[in-house]
Amino acid sequence: MLGKNQRRVVLVNKRVQARIILSTSLPMIGCLVFAVVVELFYQRQIDLGRIAPGGTIFGMPSERLGMLLMFVSAATTQLVTALLASQKVAGTSYRIAQTLNEYRSGNRAIRVHLRKGDFQQNLAHDLNDFLDWSNREFEGGNSDIPRKTATSPLPSAPGVRTGDTRGKDGAKC
Repeated sequence: MLGKNQRRVVLVNKRVQARIILSTSLPMIGCLVFAVVVELFYQRQIDLGRIAPGGTIFGMPSERLGMLLMFVSAATTQLVTALLASQKVAGTSYRIAQTLNEYRSGNRAIRVHLRKGDFQQNLAHDLNDFLDWSNREFEGGNSDIPRKTATSPLPSAPGVRTGDTRGKDGAKC
């Protein structure tokens, strides 16, 4: 059962989500495949009699060393992958926020410029289209742009009151 504010669609933006999933999952899968190959190689060496079962490597029992190496490599891979993915998302939102602040301060020639690998290229393109449209309307003095004022409130969600919020005694609620 879905809650009130939960998404009903799992893949909202398939292309972007696929890039995020692949960029965070493939390194971990590669790490796991490497660990399995090393373990199979180790077991093959035991089967051929080259390594004694229950032996030690670097003074540690081989099974414990294998678990330790698996944990360290998996944790390192996951942390590095998460850092890189977060940079692509956080860097994008930072650049978009900086562009909007610059536009708000009066620089009408500003554009959103993202790095080649950032995930939100489509959002940057749409925002640049919006800024271009806004500049054309602003320069043309077009009065057809809908403006929201106190007499024309923004449409609200069901159950949210709009308009005058003063109580019976005249105090704001």
